[in-house]
Amino acid sequence: MAGGTRLVVALLAGVFLLSIIPHSYGQESTNSNLILLLESDIEQTYIEGDRLTLDVQLFNPTEKVTISNNPSCEFIFAIINSYGDEVYSSETTCRNQIQTIVIDENEKYDLTTQYWDFTDAQDQIIPSGTYTIDIAHSKEPIYNSLVFEFYSSANNNNNLDLKAKLVDIDDDSYLAQFTIYNPSTEPIITDNIDCTIILENQMHRFIFDDCFNGAAILHPFENIYSSSQLIPKGWINDNSSLKYSILGADENYLFPSNETSDGNREEVLPATVQNTPSVTKNELVLSQVGSTISLQVNLAEHTNVGSECHADVTIVNDLGDLVKSLNVDYCEMINKSTEGNSNIMKELYQWELTDSYGCYIEQGRYTIIVGIEDSYYSADYQNYDANTAISCLSNHINVDSENFILDESIYSRITLSSEDGIIRLYSDCIIKIQYNSNDEAYEIPSFEICGYTAGNYLTPNENSYLISHKTQISDLAYMEKIDLSYKISLEFTQYYEDSIYTYFGQTLKDEKDLIRINGQWDLVQFNGDSCWMISSPNSAFMLGDLNQARVWTPHKGWSGEYSASLAEDQNNVCGLFGLPIITINSVYSESELIEQVFLSEQGPDEEETVTVTEIAVISVTSSSIVFGLLVIISNTESLRIPTTTAGLWLLGLVGKTHETTDGRFQRGRLIGYLTANPGCHFRALMAALSMSNGQITHHLRLLENQELIWRVNDGRFVRYYPLNNSLYPGMNPENLPVPLLSPDPKSLQGKILTLLDDEHQYGEFPTQSELAKKLAKSQQLISHHLRTLQKYGLVEKRKMGIKNRYKLTREAIFLLETDLEFIKLKE
Repeated sequence: MAGGTRLVVALLAGVFLLSIIPHSYGQESTNSNLILLLESDIEQTYIEGDRLTLDVQLFNPTEKVTISNNPSCEFIFAIINSYGDEVYSSETTCRNQIQTIVIDENEKYDLTTQYWDFTDAQDQIIPSGTYTIDIAHSKEPIYNSLVFEFYSSANNNNNLDLKAKLVDIDDDSYLAQFTIYNPSTEPIITDNIDCTIILENQMHRFIFDDCFNGAAILHPFENIYSSSQLIPKGWINDNSSLKYSILGADENYLFPSNETSDGNREEVLPATVQNTPSVTKNELVLSQVGSTISLQVNLAEHTNVGSECHADVTIVNDLGDLVKSLNVDYCEMINKSTEGNSNIMKELYQWELTDSYGCYIEQGRYTIIVGIEDSYYSADYQNYDANTAISCLSNHINVDSENFILDESIYSRITLSSEDGIIRLYSDCIIKIQYNSNDEAYEIPSFEICGYTAGNYLTPNENSYLISHKTQISDLAYMEKIDLSYKISLEFTQYYEDSIYTYFGQTLKDEKDLIRINGQWDLVQFNGDSCWMISSPNSAFMLGDLNQARVWTPHKGWSGEYSASLAEDQNNVCGLFGLPIITINSVYSESELIEQVFLSEQGPDEEETVTVTEIAVISVTSSSIVFGLLVIISNTESLRIPTTTAGLWLLGLVGKTHETTDGRFQRGRLIGYLTANPGCHFRALMAALSMSNGQITHHLRLLENQELIWRVNDGRFVRYYPLNNSLYPGMNPENLPVPLLSPDPKSLQGKILTLLDDEHQYGEFPTQSELAKKLAKSQQLISHHLRTLQKYGLVEKRKMGIKNRYKLTREAIFLLETDLEFIKLKE
């Protein structure tokens, strides 16, 4: 008896344990005839903010059955994304309860309603996408499912605006047009942006999920015609109950404008739309042959026409303007043989895209609406055909350009404008600029402004659209002129040209702009007039406005760096010297510098000297202008040599010289040095042979007269060669030898060599930027001179780590140790 009691207790315990095991969908059931019904109005699309209501029933189409049920959650639903992952399950809300229910034949048993707010297991709004709801009974293997689309605003862009407009189509309907607009000055990348347009009232909702129509970038002030929707006029007149918005943005009410459709302009709001229920929009088939669009409609439902058979055709462009409105009689298209045919596609109308002059309609998107009885047919057409004839241009675009140089870069500013404030886009690349420098050694990359979408349009503020571009250029300081060629591709292709004149990296567009100059001041007097002159090794200018002395005045013998501009009047008394006349705008730096160069053939024992920088007026000469020019030209060898010769004659020095043993010795030194160093230039000869300006000019002239040497101009240098069978006038300059560079220690190249030598003493090898910083010069200028020093074998560049560093070659070290000028500078 005790054993039987234990058996009963064990069986009861087993039944209890089985009852608490969680339900498995894979279990077998004898109630396979039951059907899970979704009685609620389940939509196919939902948006953020909606709530899903699940009203589920069990329907028994056969005889009465008894089933198990969990009253805490009579059915379980799971949300599966398009990748097959479960994002939410209601099973977590179920308690382990069980009951028995009886369902009669043909009975619908209501299960407890459940709700879902489109959040995942972490209580976060699910992303936009396609989802599946799997529904299962809590105890019985009965299933159902449905698919829906969900739109989230998680990746919305708050900078987007929506322009909305109503176009009056007929007595019964409006066309609502929606345009996405970028009101900011920054482009918007559309990839991964959620942009869903909602149009709804209490009874209807339209969702448009393609705001950008495939455009990858929405540029500043660019408009995209997103969508359109036919709506009954009653919706608008009923207390403004129709709302529209970009999902996640503020809602706005749609109402008709007080202006006519020809003149109404957009109201800026946020969203877009494109379908219709109360006004049923059927398929309108478009086909194009050449410049003709054929409108085809299925007339199967319109065969019983009675006495009237007409269709209203309306064409509206993307600006809301009525392009065409007409009535078409289609009675002849229908006959008795077509009755009962479900597919009667007929060409209702041919729309010509060109006028009688052969000019195309404007590019852009057009909405075509055909109304027949109570039915509407609609389609959009995108016109990409552009006019090529000037006579066909409807909206000429004005183009203004500005180019200037700043911080070693070329800045280009192009302004597009039109009278009506609308700039239509006709291609993806609207501007291309090519640069050409006077120095063929430097190539400036061209650039294009691209990424636009043909058919869109710009509505910039104040009717002008500014495009700016910066092109960084190396060695800009050595370009004198940059030519720019523009290609503007809008309604038609336009070409423009412009030029930038430069002076050491400063913009000089019309040769009246600011320039930066440096040099030493001297006062030139002629016929009672005085002119201030500033000269440097590469340039010379005259100061034209002497009234500047009230604020600032030059000082003879002083040197400085100044901001200047070319004077308006280039023909005043100071223009006699043939030099550019300038006006000083500001002083960057200025200091006193007295330098005397002795014009003496015999050496320092001679008493007869002329101070070049002071332009002393010597009574032997008839005019001081010769000496003024002497200072100007002293830094340009091709002019310095004949001027020095003329100066010697004016001073009477030529007459005083006579053939001496020392003279023959000096000329012998010259011939010997040129034989060993053919191509040496004038100033290098002076430094190498320690001769004065007057001495070397005199001896070189005699050697040229005796046809023992000859010379050739090489830029600002004059190079000398011994005259022999291998070196003679008329040779190709590229075949002429050039000796090792021997820069002036006080020049920038000399300072670079000296600085590198000083750095090497401490085992340092500076970079280009370090040299520029220590010498207080731009990197472009230092780069130019480093390349020159490398070319002549005085400097070499080496990669050390990740940077290029510079060091002296053996030749440079030898030059610094043997050249008297460098030695004197160190001492």
